[in-house]
Amino acid sequence: HLLSLNAAARFSLTDRGRLAPGAKADIVMLDTKGETRVTETSLISAAGPIARLSHGEMFRGTPLRTWLNGRTIWNGAPTGPTLGQFVTPKGPQ
Repeated sequence: HLLSLNAAARFSLTDRGRLAPGAKADIVMLDTKGETRVTETSLISAAGPIARLSHGEMFRGTPLRTWLNGRTIWNGAPTGPTLGQFVTPKGPQ
């Protein structure tokens, strides 16, 4: 709930945040035994200055694959054009 369902609700993305019939399949597969060091070239984000705060940090887990709407969009590297759009949260902040 904390990382998926509640986050989707906060951004009014009612068809996301859960694995269920009719919901969009947005999933990240991780190797929980691996480690990842975030660098300027490894972090793919439109978050700009905020994303730079984690440059050089080491995190537990290695991303293996990412699906958006059930389609692979990252498999060790981006698999096609950038997808998605910027959304802002709804409700009290």
